[in-house]
Amino acid sequence: MTAPIPEEIHGSFLTNPFAELAAEIGQAELTGSLRISCDGKKYIVYFVKGVVRFAVSNARSARLFDILLRQKRLAVDDLRKIPNFAIDHELVGFLESTGFLNAASRRELYVEQIRGILIDLLSQQKGDWSFTHLARLRDGLSFDVDTGRIMTDYAHCLPIDTVLGRFRSLDETFAVVQPASADVEFTADEAKVIDCLTDEPASAASVIGRSGLTEMAAIKALYALWLSGRAKRSN
Repeated sequence: MTAPIPEEIHGSFLTNPFAELAAEIGQAELTGSLRISCDGKKYIVYFVKGVVRFAVSNARSARLFDILLRQKRLAVDDLRKIPNFAIDHELVGFLESTGFLNAASRRELYVEQIRGILIDLLSQQKGDWSFTHLARLRDGLSFDVDTGRIMTDYAHCLPIDTVLGRFRSLDETFAVVQPASADVEFTADEAKVIDCLTDEPASAASVIGRSGLTEMAAIKALYALWLSGRAKRSN
């Protein structure tokens, strides 16, 4: 019998960094919201069957009006004419009613916002989080933000010492996960490791041996594949 998921799970970035949280939620295909608080900033990231579909933050840089200002699509004088422009959904509603945004440009604006929030979260080293499967995303606010590519780019920037510190032992196991419709371009090392993975979990030690790579190169590739959603990590 499968144990029920608690209504809320709590933790800290010190033990569970955001990238790993997102990978674990994706691997478990959970639906719910991840609330995060760090250095005065607050975030909520919404997952649907393990995939990030929406995110919000109280940081000014994450507000839609600030994104439009940075893109030079609106000026400060324009904002003064818009009631409640600091409230994202009211700003979008006004811009749609005036014809400034259509369905495609609305989607692009939200995707830009969500990607920025995720990148900001990946840079945070300290923070407290709670995940609940009870909070669900509002209709009409589900977007494809290509999280796999964001996580892969992040993994590529990590020092090897950081990656090595995130492994308990070479007895951890990995299995391949078939890609979604949009795939990510991997490095040559990652491609070699993917070729060594099957549906059956294999230990990191055996994957390293089959890959022909050095231990450090293979471990970094395994970590990137896990964060991107191409590999399932166990043990």
